[in-house]
Amino acid sequence: MSKHSADFIKAKKLMYVEGYEPTEAKFEIKRAKLEDDFDTKATIIFSLGNNSIEIVSSEPDFIQFAGSLQLSYRNGKRKLMEIKDTNKYYKNMHHFISEKGDAVSESIKMIQEGKGKLPKEFDLEKAIFLVLDGKFDSQEVRSLTENYFEVIANEILKMQFILYHFELFKKKTGNIARFEDFSSTADKVIQENLMILHPLKSIEVYRSASKADLDLIAINLSSFLKTSGATWNGLSSFGKTPIEGQIAARTMIKEYQDFFELSQKMLRDLALIVGYKNGKSSIGSYNEIENILKPKYAILVASVDELLRHCGVHIDIDLSEKGIIKLIDSRGSKPRIVKIISYEELIEKKQKIMDLTYALFFSTVMCRTLLFFRALDSPDLKFRVIENMK
Repeated sequence: MSKHSADFIKAKKLMYVEGYEPTEAKFEIKRAKLEDDFDTKATIIFSLGNNSIEIVSSEPDFIQFAGSLQLSYRNGKRKLMEIKDTNKYYKNMHHFISEKGDAVSESIKMIQEGKGKLPKEFDLEKAIFLVLDGKFDSQEVRSLTENYFEVIANEILKMQFILYHFELFKKKTGNIARFEDFSSTADKVIQENLMILHPLKSIEVYRSASKADLDLIAINLSSFLKTSGATWNGLSSFGKTPIEGQIAARTMIKEYQDFFELSQKMLRDLALIVGYKNGKSSIGSYNEIENILKPKYAILVASVDELLRHCGVHIDIDLSEKGIIKLIDSRGSKPRIVKIISYEELIEKKQKIMDLTYALFFSTVMCRTLLFFRALDSPDLKFRVIENMK
């Protein structure tokens, strides 16, 4: 077994035992006395806090070690890391360097012309989760790496698509200003609690806190619109007959509760994101959601009518009087009226919960896309792949 030099052993000990970080590695090559020979020496500077140690050596193993120290990033900070296989390092780095003009614009054009190479089943979220889990040999990570600029282009097109439909839907809402307030407040939750973190850390927190299945919510929202349209058309014989008031009221209350259930799932995620820094990992009730979001993001929960969402469970409905809805709490020894709502108020409350649900959906989808785009563009992610993918 070959014996390592004292300089090599000292450098390794500083880095892996004493916790010093290499901050600079440089080489000096001079022509030796013999015409075809050269004298080579390497210098590595190690730092820990305010302490700095410099090692200069001509030992072959030390020079090889210095050559293995390559640029990387951890938590957004530039670092030198020991790379065992520098050939693989430079080969992988090649995927993240554009050799021609604006590679992203070219990729957007290719996608729009149907010439993209990215597999249709590619899932960016899955790929980034696999990188975080250290599973660099997966096909998802390989697809991300080998088609990096096309992945970026695809995400840009996705964000444009989401924004277009957001603006389109906003015009159809019951109250545009209210819809924008809901949306901007939901955005603020993400900005103030996730965007301030390093890109990969924000993804780790998002993955831990997010429980809502946005794809399923999208399916349900689409289904609600179709079902609601068909229901109201049927009740009015496609506008030919008036709808009986009590039937209309019960229908609206049911729709209110359906939208509330979807909005609650997204509000729960936002509450978990806010509560993450305090160790909150689960939420069992809507009251918990309210307690977490009210201090800074009150508009998101103040718009929910607690009594309407409990109709049929804790609250009974009395529609015996024309034009009004009595909400009755029958849990005590004597039933009591806890709220009276006019039909006009019910229509407004239903529109408000719909605006909240759609605002939460568009905001969550866009913010999620931005979070993963930010991680995709981060040096941390690139260098994890560069260092580890075979």
